[in-house]
Formats: sequence, C-alpha cells, structure tokens
Amino acid sequence: MQAQMFLSKILFVTLGLAIATQKSSTLASVPRATACDDSCQSFRKVLKARAQQFRTLRGAQTEQNRWQAKVIIPALSAGVCEVAEEAAPMQGMERWGTYYCQLPRAARESANREFDSVLPSLKASLPKKWHTELFENSDEKTQIFPAGPSSDELYLVLACRSDDRGYFQVRSIPIPAD
Repeated sequence: MQAQMFLSKILFVTLGLAIATQKSSTLASVPRATACDDSCQSFRKVLKARAQQFRTLRGAQTEQNRWQAKVIIPALSAGVCEVAEEAAPMQGMERWGTYYCQLPRAARESANREFDSVLPSLKASLPKKWHTELFENSDEKTQIFPAGPSSDELYLVLACRSDDRGYFQVRSIPIPAD
C-alpha cells in the first residue's frame, strides 16, 4: 500500500513537472512586446530626468514655477505637457518636480482608447523591477495605471479623469495615495 502511494506521488510529481515544463516552453516561444518605440524612448527620458526634478526638460517658462516641456511624448502630442517645481509638502524636504501631460477633452470612450494606445509604450519604458498596477476607477469607469519602485513608492500615473481628459504624470517624490 505504501509502495502504491509512493509511486502515485512520483507519478503525480513527474506529471506535474512535465506539464509545467510544457507550459514554460510554450510561454517562452511567445514573442514579448519589448520593442521601445519613440513614445517609449521619450517616457524613458522623462523617467531619467526625475532625479533632477525634471530641470533638464524645461523649455520656455509659462508662469511662476512652470515651464513648457522640451520632451513631448509622441503618443501624448495632442495634449499639453509641462514641467513644474513645487514647494516641499513637508518641512525638511527638498522642493519637488513634476512632469505632466494633459490631453484635450474627448468622449470617455475615446479617452479610454487613447489610454489603451499609450499604455504599451509606457510599460515598455519602465524598469523591469518596478511595481505596476492596472485597475478601473469604478466611479468614473476609467482605467488607472500607477507605477514605481514599489507599491509604497508610486512615481507615475497614466489615467483618465472625470472631465474625460487623459493625463500622464511623473513626480520626483511619490504620488500620495488617496
């Protein structure tokens, strides 16, 4: 009886390994979308500039502590992209910067399609170890994609807002959770 149980376990483990190996090889043969298009390259420039509070991306000043962005992400070129520097949210912290793109108003379905078309380039630009999330804002029926080094340090967000505008934001300090 014990020999039968032992053989059953060996068969089960062997069968399980064969299935896992078969799935692994099947997954490995599926091509991954890792190509980095022009939008992806621009996202990478923005992420790299985060360490300097986006100062390297400043174009002409539009108002106090606001500048036109020198790097425009092609997938977001229909919108307005700016760089801003703000006072520290807490005493003892440095000033912080933000890179922000806001798209023109559009029908919600159109704004969601825009989101879907931009997301692959953004994902391809992110460091592989970054934490990413994708969820739906149930109140507004729009998708939100935050990302950062960990779930506690989310530095960027791609989303649609209630006024049916898509937006993309990267900050030099973590974006506070609401």
